[in-house]
Amino acid sequence: MSEYFSSKMQIRKRQLSCDLSILPVTRQTGAMQWMVGDVELTSGIKGIGDFFSKSIKGSVTKESAVKPEYRGSGRVILEPTYKHIILIDLAEWNNSIVLEDGYFLACTSNLKQK
Repeated sequence: MSEYFSSKMQIRKRQLSCDLSILPVTRQTGAMQWMVGDVELTSGIKGIGDFFSKSIKGSVTKESAVKPEYRGSGRVILEPTYKHIILIDLAEWNNSIVLEDGYFLACTSNLKQK
């Protein structure tokens, strides 16, 4: 019944599809649904010092220390969500943006997350 009213109110699930042949992608932990093609997964951790600094920062912000990084020529499809997905060009925002907790889904791996 709720699906009927959701469709009448134009409320639909949305999904983000990331083409890895363009640039590698870093995504939020737990946001991936499936992947297809040649996909290589790394943890995004550069070393033991990087892991400890991300762990300490994550304990304060309640975010995961490990954000999976995908590269290759395949495609990664993220979990469906009812939230709006907004694609942002950081050049329009002075190359910097601050997001509320839980709003981040994915970004190109060349972006520095603080």
